[in-house]
Amino acid sequence: MNALSISATPWDERPLGLRTAEFKHAPIEPGQKCDWLGIQNTEVAGRLPDVIYGRLPADDIEALAAAQHAGFHFVECSMDLALKLNNAWSPPKYASKPLSIEPAKSADIEAVEELAASMFEYGRFAEDPVFAREKVALRQRSMVRDLHKQGASVHVTRANGQVAGFMISKRDTAVATSQLILGGVDPNFRMLTYRFWATCLESQRSTGSTLVTTRVSAANVPVLNLYSAFGFSVTSTLWGVRWLRRGAKSE
Repeated sequence: MNALSISATPWDERPLGLRTAEFKHAPIEPGQKCDWLGIQNTEVAGRLPDVIYGRLPADDIEALAAAQHAGFHFVECSMDLALKLNNAWSPPKYASKPLSIEPAKSADIEAVEELAASMFEYGRFAEDPVFAREKVALRQRSMVRDLHKQGASVHVTRANGQVAGFMISKRDTAVATSQLILGGVDPNFRMLTYRFWATCLESQRSTGSTLVTTRVSAANVPVLNLYSAFGFSVTSTLWGVRWLRRGAKSE
């Protein structure tokens, strides 16, 4: 039995123009194996995928070697970060003056999409040379739109009457945990970045979250430094790998 499984990712397929699938790498049980070649010939939603991608623990040398041997390419490295929002936590003094943030209105989502499409240079697709920059930008727009439709929290801050920054998050009240999914500040208002993040974290604490998690590309040094300044610590490191069917092209 294969310890690997794949599932379709239509939210990526639409903007990228390829049949996409993501693999899940479960702990191997007795009688199981990781058949990396097998998933390349496994139909998803009635079709063979053009692209298969996923992430593996950086310390799982055996799985990384097997994936590479089966034709998967290393395309990015990411880090999972976490912060305990206990009573002792406080933001750095230079970021302690709060900004005004509010839930995004429907009319704000287009501005958030524009920021997401134009700002982000890191991530599994942005760092992969297979995907054209304009396709990645479409995928970023689609991601914002889909998360908003799915009920994720989208908060914005304004400056000079326009959206200057945004944060998309999800909260699991059962375990008092918030996940920061995507956030950014317009480069024209870069000086607000640390204050905006501090305000967002204080907002998460005020709603009952005691733990905040996020995932950041290891190549995105400025944002890693930002999270470090707020006391986040690295909980895991992951390699992002990708397989592309021969002849497949993003259209």
